[in-house]
Amino acid sequence: MTSQSSNPPDNAQAPMPPEGYKLVHQGLALPCYYAAEMLRPYVGRTVWVADSGGRVRCGELAEVPWLKEDQKDDSAAPVKFADEKPLYLRQIVCIAVYQPRR
Repeated sequence: MTSQSSNPPDNAQAPMPPEGYKLVHQGLALPCYYAAEMLRPYVGRTVWVADSGGRVRCGELAEVPWLKEDQKDDSAAPVKFADEKPLYLRQIVCIAVYQPRR
């Protein structure tokens, strides 16, 4: 057995969003700038975000920091939620937005 077949890729271990959420991104970890740009249109909406370590934040998105494309990931300000702990934009592998059925 090779190490490649015994170790699934990082994105295979990513948690899935709950039912009722529309997937915006799932796959390789995003640089902070791209994660922020993908989240910005959803300020005021309920989002679900997971990082490569399996940590998840779900809640109403209150504020997304403005980042430069070449900014180092460890210097980025966190995303703020209305009723949840801040989310640091490191190694984001899954983003989903709540989309209620009509």
